[in-house]
Amino acid sequence: MKSMLKDHVAVGGVVMMLGFALASCDKAPPSSPPKDPTVSVTATVETVAMQDADDAADDPAIWIDAEDPSRSVIIGTNKKRGLGVYGLDGQELSFRADGRMNNVDVRQNVTIGAMMLDVVVATNRTDQTLAVYAFERAARALRPLLSIPSTFGDPYGICLYHSKTGELYVFANDSDSGTYGQWRLFSPDGTAIQAEKLRTFSPGSQAEGCSADDQNGTLFVSEEDVGIWAYGAEPKDGDTRVGVDTVAGGHLTADSEGISLVDEGNGAGYVIASSQGSNSYNVYDRAPPYAFRGAFVIGDGATIDGVAETDGLDVSAANLSPAFPGGVFVAQDGFNVDGPGHKTAHQNFKLVPWEAIRAALKLPRPPATAAENKADFKG
Repeated sequence: MKSMLKDHVAVGGVVMMLGFALASCDKAPPSSPPKDPTVSVTATVETVAMQDADDAADDPAIWIDAEDPSRSVIIGTNKKRGLGVYGLDGQELSFRADGRMNNVDVRQNVTIGAMMLDVVVATNRTDQTLAVYAFERAARALRPLLSIPSTFGDPYGICLYHSKTGELYVFANDSDSGTYGQWRLFSPDGTAIQAEKLRTFSPGSQAEGCSADDQNGTLFVSEEDVGIWAYGAEPKDGDTRVGVDTVAGGHLTADSEGISLVDEGNGAGYVIASSQGSNSYNVYDRAPPYAFRGAFVIGDGATIDGVAETDGLDVSAANLSPAFPGGVFVAQDGFNVDGPGHKTAHQNFKLVPWEAIRAALKLPRPPATAAENKADFKG
């Protein structure tokens, strides 16, 4: 049995995390208490540990098998050596040792030229490129398509945006400056993919996590020591931005790290961000004014330890039954413990049912679709 013992105190029926302590000599790094009361959930699955010690795991992306949701996978970065593909049971299905991959994202059913593809893109810090892959459903593995020179000294964060126009765009940034670039992926001859850089902007300081809302044309950026911004995601949108939350005076504790959108359909959904300095996660409405809906932590379960120091995360509300019928939230665990004596283990990713988070925070249900309304009509 694994255990990472955490001290908690009940506050008004919810849980406030105060710190970390282990029963052994291994201790999680100190953290600040969350700025708001939190609810606690537990992971039901964890991926196998990274091949490498220390800070290796970073960012996950969820690929959904529409024909058989139980075959959906987590694509996770190992920033020492490459990209792993994990089943919903946490087992590694395939791995590509293509370099020090930092962040990753995926978009499915994208048309580029004459091709219909599930596209995966990751920042490769070994050769300063953006590595573009096709995800192959049958093999549940990645096939290389293109390496885009990033022009950055150290490419860091990345996310994809599938515009309503049908165009697929890549956002990536430089680690130190935080400067973002926006590239369009296209195919002039219908068979080979190329990239063109269309836009550059900077939040002002180091940033990493980003996530795009394809339906609303919004790009969410985590500026680590400052907060979360909402930009326009189209190339013409320039530097205009709106603040979502701040470290100074807001709900976040630096670093503001991984961020992802959960689309619940019919315009509903939430933005979830890692408040790394407090080992917690903040939930916001996906639409302006981006209201703060609450915070949660991932605590110890019966057999799976809790989560600390999360870099990257991803979330989906899709039915991934039988394991995750209401969707799944995936977080990188920066301090994993395992085995006899509860010793520090190599990092991994933890999977939490999205429905458990929804219920714990009492999040409003999304509005019914037209089909659901018709089915419920008794008149």
